[in-house]
Amino acid sequence: MSTELQVTRETPPTFLFTTSADTAVPAENSVAFYLALHKAGCRLSCMCSREGRTASDWRWETRCWGEWGTLLRNWMLARGLLGGQ
Repeated sequence: MSTELQVTRETPPTFLFTTSADTAVPAENSVAFYLALHKAGCRLSCMCSREGRTASDWRWETRCWGEWGTLLRNWMLARGLLGGQ
């Protein structure tokens, strides 16, 4: 089940976001996945934070992370994943 063991060169472009305080999925899992993707030459982006219990708990008003949704959207647009919206 470990995602880092499932990575191949054909793994689709990946956008990772994680927090160190996430109690459901340790940030180390995302880091291991990132390293496997990088080693395989996959296209990816990764955002990490100490704050927030889960990545979805990032506060929209937090200056640093308040833009992550825009960053994800731009990342997807640049790869043609949103149909050019």
